[in-house]
Amino acid sequence: MIVSHHGSLTGTPRRAASGPAAPKTMWGLQRRLAIVLVIAVAAGAGIVIPHAVASAAPTTTLVVNSTDWGGPDANPGDGVCETAPGNGVCTLRAAIEESNALNGAPGDVVITVDPSIPLNTPMTGIPNVQANFMLNNPSPTINRQDVRGAQYNVTAPVTIDLGHRLQANGSVNDNNENAMFYLNGPDIQLLNADHVLSSGSSFVIGPNANRVKLDGDTLGVNDGFGRVYGDANYYPERFVVIMQGAQNVTVTNYQVHGYYDSNDDGGIFVFANPSTASTAPTNVTRNIMVDRVQVNYVKNGSCTGSDGSGCNTRLVNFWNGTTSGTWGNSYTNNVISGLTFQNMVVQNKGSGPYGFQFSHPDGSVSTYSADITDLVIRDNQFLNNAASSTFAYYAFITLPYAKNLHGTNLISGNVFTSNNATGSQTGQATAIFFLGSEPDGSTTPSNLTITSNHFNGYGNYSAVRTRSTGLVTVTGNTFGPATRAYANATEETNSDYVMYSFSSTWTPYRSANQAILTWAPVAGNATVLTSPLTSGVLAMTDPRDGAYPTCTATVKVTKPTAIVGNTTIPADPVTLQAYWTSAQTAEVYLGQVSGVVGPDATVAFPLPVGTLTLPDGTTAKVVDPVSGVASGYVRFQTHVEGLGQLESSQYSRTVPLTGTCRPVLTINQAAGMTDPTSGRDLHFTLTSTVPLDPDTVTPGVIGLTATAVQQTIDAARLNPRIVSVTPVAGSGDTVFDVIVRVDDSATVTVTVAADAVATPTGMTNQGPATSTDDSITFLNPLKATPPQFTLVTGEPVGKDFTISVTAGAPLPAADLAFTATVDQPAGTPLVTLSTTGPLLRAGQTSTDPVTVKAAAGAVAANTAAPITLTVASADPNYDGLVVPGVTAFLFSTDPTIQITKTVYTNVTDASSPAQIEATGTLAPSGARLMDRQAVCFVYTVANTSSDDWATSLSDVTVTDSDTRLGVNGVIGTIPTLAIGQSVKLAACTSLLPVDTTVTNGTVQ
Repeated sequence: MIVSHHGSLTGTPRRAASGPAAPKTMWGLQRRLAIVLVIAVAAGAGIVIPHAVASAAPTTTLVVNSTDWGGPDANPGDGVCETAPGNGVCTLRAAIEESNALNGAPGDVVITVDPSIPLNTPMTGIPNVQANFMLNNPSPTINRQDVRGAQYNVTAPVTIDLGHRLQANGSVNDNNENAMFYLNGPDIQLLNADHVLSSGSSFVIGPNANRVKLDGDTLGVNDGFGRVYGDANYYPERFVVIMQGAQNVTVTNYQVHGYYDSNDDGGIFVFANPSTASTAPTNVTRNIMVDRVQVNYVKNGSCTGSDGSGCNTRLVNFWNGTTSGTWGNSYTNNVISGLTFQNMVVQNKGSGPYGFQFSHPDGSVSTYSADITDLVIRDNQFLNNAASSTFAYYAFITLPYAKNLHGTNLISGNVFTSNNATGSQTGQATAIFFLGSEPDGSTTPSNLTITSNHFNGYGNYSAVRTRSTGLVTVTGNTFGPATRAYANATEETNSDYVMYSFSSTWTPYRSANQAILTWAPVAGNATVLTSPLTSGVLAMTDPRDGAYPTCTATVKVTKPTAIVGNTTIPADPVTLQAYWTSAQTAEVYLGQVSGVVGPDATVAFPLPVGTLTLPDGTTAKVVDPVSGVASGYVRFQTHVEGLGQLESSQYSRTVPLTGTCRPVLTINQAAGMTDPTSGRDLHFTLTSTVPLDPDTVTPGVIGLTATAVQQTIDAARLNPRIVSVTPVAGSGDTVFDVIVRVDDSATVTVTVAADAVATPTGMTNQGPATSTDDSITFLNPLKATPPQFTLVTGEPVGKDFTISVTAGAPLPAADLAFTATVDQPAGTPLVTLSTTGPLLRAGQTSTDPVTVKAAAGAVAANTAAPITLTVASADPNYDGLVVPGVTAFLFSTDPTIQITKTVYTNVTDASSPAQIEATGTLAPSGARLMDRQAVCFVYTVANTSSDDWATSLSDVTVTDSDTRLGVNGVIGTIPTLAIGQSVKLAACTSLLPVDTTVTNGTVQ
């Protein structure tokens, strides 16, 4: 017989407890952004799916209408809940007995509480009379201290919804230690149960339990929690006990405090194996999920017979049938496959009891460990918990020994702060300790990843400590300033006072991650980048994924070349991670880059701008959002790739971070831009050293000037404008494409003034954009040929002109529709066009000729009749361009030109007509010349015009039907030929047996 150790010492404390009063609940504390390194995890590994009973409408609903503890069911199995036939009194015990007897299918039976019973109603009567238990002196034993049984024994599928109405608090009597609810069957849900307390365990999940769910709140009361507070006394010892063999258990939505620490047996969550056998159990506990449970230890609370709120017990405990003695034996053969703790808050735990104690904290006892497969501890807040110095290996989480940890295991996204988390370098003890028995230099994968956690206030035995474990991935974790760490100039290598330790002062020395050294920044500074990244720089990813504005800094890092003490040089390739610190820890994770090989590398990493809220609610400022000045220090961590899992180093020395993140701008013509160009879109590139707010980079911030060039048709119609300013894809809002257009030939220049653009945090560019080539010349690709000509009134043929695009200009992608308008001089003969809508087809280079005619009639000689042209097109390269005009000069009569052609043989100097005449022999009229005889022709061109043409003629072109003469028959052009004046031209060739004729030149 086991005598209760409680006795009847009402008001007398059983164990000293300490710790300050609890602050307000911190469930709402802001969570940090997820970081970082992508870890390969087997599908479903370590992930427990919440379990629910089928949601079909129940076939039997049993309504509890009595608050009494006792009262068995009168006739279990008849479907009626009543303590005597016909009395209609349904107690919770009677309802459970009826449900057990019915043994319905999942979801068939529901037990509820009559709404007439007010919320938060304590149960009445005397609970702690063993004769009233539904389960008495169970065999096998529930657990060591609940040997007398359970008030309520649930064995069949059922949903018990207490609706926050009945409070099953039977903790008033400590003489009869027992469990309140013993859930030992399939498909059981116990919902909305508050203040479930006894002198032993609140809930025991039995070995036959499967798909069991404890949900403290499904109704949205109490901030979404059920509350189980042991305030009245210190008798309660266990919140939830999970017996070996239970499967698919979920405990969620509870706030808990006030349980007494009873060494091997006590705890918030106790995993119990009643067997004392030395062999592994036949039935493995599987898929246990603890989700959104708050354990709010009372800071500095009292743990006495009259006040249990301040009791400070173990968070997770194990027991294996040992009745007393060495508590380390309790771990043996607790075997669990799939164990998850997530979204929890655990705060103000005192220094006496342990936290997550999966193994004996004394490293010399390597057999005392639970056996866990797929352990997940993620997204929890472990706040202001006291560190214990009972053992050098004590930790808030002492993991199973490496040989007892199987599958894929993850500790991720948690916040760990101790009660020493104020000040600098004040941390105590260890947050996570992992011990194994791997030999020196082991590369055996442990399949444990510790990632994306935040620690503050730990570290005199290191914040994270691994020893003899082989490979452990420790990545993306951050450490607040109260964490112990080595001084800035020192690499982490020792086992004490560091953020992450290999326990390298112990033998074997290199048994955790081979004690690899880390790549380290070269002495000097990490500097904010003020120019585009150069080739070969390795860019790190942004772990905040755009949640904060960033600017970029760079630093050179080198691979270690010599071992220091009992260390190893990391093998290539590696993943490098950068961290920022205000002093000498690693408060902010900056980013990572993979595939790095030695001997060195220059890396670029993003710097978050502004005030960052760290996961523990404190703040850090890497870059001042007003001045843009970067401060603090940067350090690195190395992870060797290519092994069974990433092999993580400790942390490097630091280098100062300097520079400013205010944008520095450049603007130049875009790479590959042709200059000059006939393309309409003139591309410029605006580049910033830091990302800009795209809403501030608008056409209005681009200064623009256009200057006429020689080819300009109309300087008054240049119309320079910004068509668009758009971010270049993939540039992270650091590069923008600026497109400018003008309507006529011009040189276009762009500028950006100081304070014109801004980063997302409002930092503007202090100086104007600089440039090495800020202009582009656009040449209008449209031309009219000929641009001017003479037109004789009444002449029936008229003159032609065409509109075309210059060689090298883009082919029109759509039709160019021209509009031609004659500016008809007043009182002159009508000038008409063959079409007023010339069309240049898509893909073509010229319009059909447009014929211009003037009606017969008198006109002042050389009267100009301008023809204005405009263009419209769906092709933006041409739409709205200035089109060169055409001018017809009107005359009433034709000009007269007389051309006399003479031939000379035996010419010895053909350099000019005069030399031909001087050195050659004139062939007389009618002379016969020989075939292929060399001859030179002299053309005497005389202006014999009169009347309207009694002026100088211009551009007189003389052609010959023999196209071998001159250039394609053009002998030459005379720029000006006055009345009565004559000019001589010449051309030489060899005779062929054809006639050579002379024709009048063409006056244009």
